[in-house]
Amino acid sequence: MMVTRVDKSIINNVDRVFEKADSEGRSTLYEFEIYEILSKIGIQTPKHLFVKVPGDVTKQDVEGFSENIVVKIVSPDIAHKQKLGGVKIIRTWDLQGLKTVMTDMKAEVLSHFARNEQPAIEGFLLVEFIQYTPSIGNETMIGCREDGEFGPMVLVSKGGDDAEFFAKYYDPANIFLPPLDPAESLDFVNKLHVAHKFRQTGRENYIKLIADALSKVSLLAHCYSSASQDSPKYRLESLDINPLVVTGDGRFIAIDGYGEFFPVQDGTKKLPQVNSENLEMFFRPQSVAVIGVSTNLSRPNMAREIAKLLHRAGQEDLYLVNPRGGTMKINDAEYPLYKDFQEIPKVIDLVVYVAPIASTAEFVKDLSGRAKAVIVISGLPADLEYSQFVKEMNQVKPRELRLIGPNCMGVFFAPGEDGKGVNTLFIEEEKLGLKYSENSNTALLTQSGALALTSIDAVQDSKIFKAIVSFGNQYDVKITDLMAYFADDPTIDLISLYIEGLSPGEGRLFFELARDIPKPILVYKSGKTEAGAKAAASHTAAMSGNYAVFEAAAKQGGVILAEKLEDFYDY
Repeated sequence: MMVTRVDKSIINNVDRVFEKADSEGRSTLYEFEIYEILSKIGIQTPKHLFVKVPGDVTKQDVEGFSENIVVKIVSPDIAHKQKLGGVKIIRTWDLQGLKTVMTDMKAEVLSHFARNEQPAIEGFLLVEFIQYTPSIGNETMIGCREDGEFGPMVLVSKGGDDAEFFAKYYDPANIFLPPLDPAESLDFVNKLHVAHKFRQTGRENYIKLIADALSKVSLLAHCYSSASQDSPKYRLESLDINPLVVTGDGRFIAIDGYGEFFPVQDGTKKLPQVNSENLEMFFRPQSVAVIGVSTNLSRPNMAREIAKLLHRAGQEDLYLVNPRGGTMKINDAEYPLYKDFQEIPKVIDLVVYVAPIASTAEFVKDLSGRAKAVIVISGLPADLEYSQFVKEMNQVKPRELRLIGPNCMGVFFAPGEDGKGVNTLFIEEEKLGLKYSENSNTALLTQSGALALTSIDAVQDSKIFKAIVSFGNQYDVKITDLMAYFADDPTIDLISLYIEGLSPGEGRLFFELARDIPKPILVYKSGKTEAGAKAAASHTAAMSGNYAVFEAAAKQGGVILAEKLEDFYDY
């Protein structure tokens, strides 16, 4: 059974480290605090001593240190100390010499800043000097951070001062979503490029050392994250351990560390949950209403075209709404036009809203007990911010009402045995007909309506699509809701996704669903530029851009990831 929780006694000890830093108004951890946390989870750290005032150090304080000591400045305002002269190796030290080095180091560091911009210097850290050879395989970096879309992620790469350079130009960092138990961690490390070197040089034990540390960090990262089931008091925003090295006496030891955290407040966002309630109404409705139908044939009208598509899809219990009333004929059927939705004499399974978007909230507020699902086709005009639309909808939408959109093409679902289907994809059937058969077995879920059209065009002769959902802005129904729904739909054998972006926490839910769904999942992700990989105090943040995390999550979740759109179409 996979171990996904940190022991409660360890959590209590780690919490105390966070509490002390938080009480001092800090969101970053000092290096000796990182050492304390690592020691609690079972990762070895060097002998060290925090010194507040150089003159107060006694001979007894430094007993047990080897003849070489590393002196580091301690400041909440300085991330990379070495560039400012805040790290020095003192060889064959004596007590008075140590005190002088600390005093001179403070002066040197402060000399880099204007008098009114000087950082706070809290003291100094004396650290056991660890002798090792800085070559590939001898320095390992392990880091973690809280990703906005995927929650906790963990990274392992070549360590050392050139870690970012090496990951960018030679071998990208290896990323996964935690937790990994010891067996999974060992399997992960065995597949790293550097593992080949360890095996060829007879150092297989290095693989086990890295895997053990990686598993422990993954459990810590998961415990203090949005994905945790332990309701943590704090979130670990990022953690760098760089480098971890193997010493001559066989220790695997953390040399340096950097960490950021924040306290969990009542409003701190948690991971979203799947909501499959009433999704059936989008695909197998027994009654449908279309809002915004016009009988003026001299002017194009999207709602009228959608009504025709629904009629042809076998929707006989079809209701059309136009404030002017009247009738509309589709083929041999004549439909009355209701002046108001509330005049329809029954509860409607699916409403297709193609009226002005500014009136959506006013329309939706009266749907409680009158409709089960709504597709909002209409897009947002330039003078209406999406945030304002969300605010208005949050105030009026009935809890049980499900909504796809806005700004979407809606749903196609091929007719079943009852001869009824759904089609709101307002496309010219003569130019781009949707072909299907009783063997159609693929669901296409896309944020882009244009992608829906190009996919239909690319594969229309194969008749593969049983379902197409263009879901637009995802105000309510999310891509993860749809994944879960089609995972349980016996008519669907393949789920294909076109993803432009994921909302906060949705990436983690996507990963967990993909890992558990037995059906193949094919994904194309647009926007592969690493906007997330920017200059940062954390090496982990700089080495794990948005697409890199998505790619790692897809691989770990068993998803088929198409690198090019052509591959997506050709699968």
